[in-house]
Amino acid sequence: PSPPSPPSPPSPPSPPSPISGKVSGYYLLSWLHHPSDPMIMLPSNYNLAITFSGWGASQSNLFGLIPDSYPLAGSQSGHNYISIGGGADTGAWNSNDLDPSLWQNNIIPNSKKRKYTGICFDLERGSATVEQYAVLFKIVKDAGLKVMITVSWFGQATWGFANMPDLTNSFMSDPNVDIFSPQLYKNNCDEVWDGKSNLPSQDVMNKLQSLGSKLVPSINDTGTGTTNNINKIFPNNGGVVQFCNN
Repeated sequence: PSPPSPPSPPSPPSPPSPISGKVSGYYLLSWLHHPSDPMIMLPSNYNLAITFSGWGASQSNLFGLIPDSYPLAGSQSGHNYISIGGGADTGAWNSNDLDPSLWQNNIIPNSKKRKYTGICFDLERGSATVEQYAVLFKIVKDAGLKVMITVSWFGQATWGFANMPDLTNSFMSDPNVDIFSPQLYKNNCDEVWDGKSNLPSQDVMNKLQSLGSKLVPSINDTGTGTTNNINKIFPNNGGVVQFCNN
């Protein structure tokens, strides 16, 4: 007789429902916590949580900073992202970080194991091409995860990536990108962006306007000043993500 058919693999967990209304997100700094800590559930007014370490994809300790089976930072909506990359040397993007096999065999399985539903690409320093990132975004989306990108200001300065304007232009038109998040701050908590500093060219502004709800800036202001200025300039934005951890 024929051997019995192997059991079907379990279905992947269903992704959370789309966020109703605007995004209200929060970055939780992983180094302030321990991987044995229970999941830190954000208050109900936050509907997106991002676990931030500042470590790059090829850093061996990336997943050593967070629990093994659940997201360190969780939102009650189930929209939980792990951030990869950062402004320090440990977060710079290089050829190892961009290797598709690393993402297929390590980043995505480990992110899913910890029940993250999306990956936040923190793109501040490194060397990469438009094509390399496009490949990674598609791999992540095909795996059933969301793609968020965050860049310094509006992604026009070239101090971190020599080709940052070209990268940013491609990010804004890539169909696999779910959230584009300019970082509208320098360093200080409660720093209010005045709605004028570091604005890009009119051509880039037009593209940012066309993003609509995919435009979700990262801010440091815990008040309403920055959000009010964002709403004036980008009235169709999708919300904000709070970086400052007081």
